[in-house]
Amino acid sequence: MSLYPLDSFADGEHLGTCPTEAGLSGDGTWTSPVFPAAPFDWAVASWNGAGDLIEVSVRVQADGAWSPWFSFGRWSSTGDRASVEGQAHEPFGRLATDTLMLKRPAAAYQYRVSLRGATLRRLWLAAAMAADRAEAEADAYTPAWGVDLPVPGRSQMVYPNGGNVWCSPTALTMVMAYYGHEESVPDAAVPGVYDCVYNGHGNWPFNTAYASTRGFTAYVDRFSGFADLERRVAEGHPVIASVAYSKEWLPNAPISNTQGHLLVVRGFTTDGDVVVNDPAAAADDAVRLVYERQLFKRAWLDRGGVVYMVYR
Repeated sequence: MSLYPLDSFADGEHLGTCPTEAGLSGDGTWTSPVFPAAPFDWAVASWNGAGDLIEVSVRVQADGAWSPWFSFGRWSSTGDRASVEGQAHEPFGRLATDTLMLKRPAAAYQYRVSLRGATLRRLWLAAAMAADRAEAEADAYTPAWGVDLPVPGRSQMVYPNGGNVWCSPTALTMVMAYYGHEESVPDAAVPGVYDCVYNGHGNWPFNTAYASTRGFTAYVDRFSGFADLERRVAEGHPVIASVAYSKEWLPNAPISNTQGHLLVVRGFTTDGDVVVNDPAAAADDAVRLVYERQLFKRAWLDRGGVVYMVYR
């Protein structure tokens, strides 16, 4: 993973230096250095910024050739936010709303940032996560076992007008509230993270970009095992995790099956099972649940291990 530009950061294999101390500002386009990487077959870009239009694109190098640029959306902190449809480029792959899925492994990538608009235009973090879906899992980090962070509980289901699809903004508001920023779920969902092309609220980088407008450092990442997750929790950081499952995979989950759902990992039991705030629960006081470690692994890690990191 690369994080760029930044002054200092603890995460990521590649750390760049900031073009200016304040980040990027004004109209224009900036292109990152080339980041060599272990062979990867999917990627996600994310960013923190403000302005009428921020567009982050990624291109990859496979078998010595560069792909066209794939756009991760035209995002605004002041107006509409829209992903870009129809991005399939042979022989490289396609971008499905927020995820670049490659047909063959790539060995390097770049990202490009465009800033446009009449009001303040500024970018203070750009991030790209490139991963191999077959990465090996690291050992457990047991100091997290027994840690349960006091993340406030919020249910998406208490909102009759669309709440059943508000898992991502609901999870986001829980984590922001943990750090002291209170915001209602409807405010985050409708004007905050809604993607008018995808027609939904679960676009990963749109959620982390919105959190950045509320004073957070936020980006999309992919963990290769429980140890990555456990270290963040042990450091006091809850993690928003993307899961997909059928009922037999996660039998005590509040919904029977899902092709994509976001929840908050807040801790671990003393035996290593996963303590979550699952926004699909029927009420705020019912969202705290414990999922068996191996079953949660199947729903989260075996389905990609994607997370949002959001913190101050």
